[in-house]
Amino acid sequence: KAGLDPKSLDSGFPLDLKKARDVLGDDVVIRGNLHVMTLLEGPREKIRSEALGILGSGVLKGKMFIFGEGNNVAPFTPVENMNYAYEVVREHGALK
Repeated sequence: KAGLDPKSLDSGFPLDLKKARDVLGDDVVIRGNLHVMTLLEGPREKIRSEALGILGSGVLKGKMFIFGEGNNVAPFTPVENMNYAYEVVREHGALK
């Protein structure tokens, strides 16, 4: 153990979100981790599949999760792709 007491983790990509949740516990905020290339390139089916995989990974345990891109949003990422990811999370996330 490193002796750290984290309160949040900006997960980046790739990261096993279930393992992160299991290791860090329910009281640590985890943020991420839709792959930036998925947001950039799509298509919508891939955005949906990846977003649902994140939501179904077990990371929502404890409700200390912020859905976002796995790094910085790439230049020229279509706003439509970002909006679609948001719609999927609003429809299927814990805070409907």
